[in-house]
Amino acid sequence: MVETGEGRSGATVLLVDDEPLILAMMEDFLSVNGINVLVAHEGSEALRLAQERKPDVIILDVMMPGMDGYEVCEKLKEDPRTRGIPIILHTILKGPEVEARGEAVGADFVVHKPMRPLSLFLKTVEAALAKGRPPNWPARPLPPRR
Repeated sequence: MVETGEGRSGATVLLVDDEPLILAMMEDFLSVNGINVLVAHEGSEALRLAQERKPDVIILDVMMPGMDGYEVCEKLKEDPRTRGIPIILHTILKGPEVEARGEAVGADFVVHKPMRPLSLFLKTVEAALAKGRPPNWPARPLPPRR
């Protein structure tokens, strides 16, 4: 597990992907935008970190060896300790069945790799952060974009 980010926003995102290059790019992008980043390389590590650290949002790759992202998402949504954390499924897979399965396992958003422009990806993360806040929760706005 790696933790990065300057934490200016107070938000923490758990990135889960088995591809080091994708993890590094997403981690750098989120960190530059003031978000704390936790990193997991596979499903069981993601479950453990989500339970222990309670991130504000989880960005979860679908295609991973062992436990895939759908299974991880389903387990997170079944667990009372993690069910309220918004989950963004991030996948190269396309088609209506991808969104349907994501919805069936409780994902809050399904986005496709590569997400371009990156500002759209950041807007999705911001939407997930907003979704995860209970009513009357003080906003933890992201810093202005650079």
